[in-house]
Amino acid sequence: MTPIPILRNEKAGAGGADDALRDAFRAAGAVPDLRSLPVAEMADEALRLVSSGIRTIGVSGGDGTVSAVAGALAGTDATLAVFPGGTLNHFAAALGIRTHEDALRALAAGQARAVDVGEVNGRVFINGASIGLYPRQLRIRQAWQPRIGKWPAAAVAGVLTLAGFPRRPVTIQGGGLSATRSAPLVWIGPGRGSFRDPVQAPRELDSGTLELVVIGAAGRLRLLAIGVQAALRGRDGLRVAEDARDCAVHLADRFTVSVARPRLDVGVDGELVRLPAPLQFRVRPGALRVLVAPPALDAADSEDAGTRT
Repeated sequence: MTPIPILRNEKAGAGGADDALRDAFRAAGAVPDLRSLPVAEMADEALRLVSSGIRTIGVSGGDGTVSAVAGALAGTDATLAVFPGGTLNHFAAALGIRTHEDALRALAAGQARAVDVGEVNGRVFINGASIGLYPRQLRIRQAWQPRIGKWPAAAVAGVLTLAGFPRRPVTIQGGGLSATRSAPLVWIGPGRGSFRDPVQAPRELDSGTLELVVIGAAGRLRLLAIGVQAALRGRDGLRVAEDARDCAVHLADRFTVSVARPRLDVGVDGELVRLPAPLQFRVRPGALRVLVAPPALDAADSEDAGTRT
C-alpha cells in the first residue's frame, strides 16, 4: 500500500479518531502519514501537495473537513481518499466508505471514480447547500456551543429555530422553474437523490444535475410532526419530508436563488457561510476524482478465491 498524506482538522476529535485510524492502518501492515492543520488551511495545503507532484491525497474527518479538501481538488487530476472520522460522514457513505477498513480497501484497490460536485457563488460543495431553517440552527448552535457544549447547544438551537420559523419569500429560477415561494427551507445538492438518507439510499454520483428541494411545511406544528416522524423512524427529519406532501423536487444544471436582502446565511456541507445574494448554483459534472470502496468479500467468496489461486 503506497503511503499518502492524510490531512485532518487539528481541532476535530484528535485522540480517539486518530487512534482508530492508526489501528486500522496497523492491522493492514502500514503506517498513516497524518498531517494535522487548521481546516482553513487545508485547501492551500492540498494544492501545495498537488503542485509538488502528489496525485492521491487523503482527508480524515466529517463532511465539513472533507469538503474543504474536495473543493481544492475539484478540477485537478488529483484523487481524493476519504477516511470517515466526523460526526456526519454522508459523502463517505455515498462512496460506499463507512469505516476506516472500507477506506483502506479503497486505497489498496486504487479504484478512482469521477463524481459531480455542486458550486454556489464559486464555493464547491459535495453534499448540499441550504437556506432557511438549517443555517439558522447552525448560527444559534455556534452561539451556544462555547457555553453548554455541542449537543446541548444543538438541542437549544432546534427549539429556538422552530420558534423563529423563518418564512421569507424566496425566488427560484432554473430548469424551467420561475417561482417565488415562502418556504422554511430550500436544499440544493449535486445528483439525484442528494436529499435522501445517504446510507439507505445513496445519491447518484454522476448524474450531471442539481437537485433542488423546497420544503413547504405549512407551519410549526407540521415541522414538529416531521421531526417526530424522523425520531420514530431513525432518519433525518429533512429526508422524512420527501416521503410526505411537504416537499417539491426540481432538477437542472443551474439554479438562481434570490431573496430580498444583500447577504444571507447558507449551510454548505454542514458549515455556516454568509454569501452575497443572489445565490448562483451550478453542477460541475465529474469534477472530483475519488477512491471508492470495492465490494467486500464475504467468507464464502474469500474461500472460493483462495481455492482458485
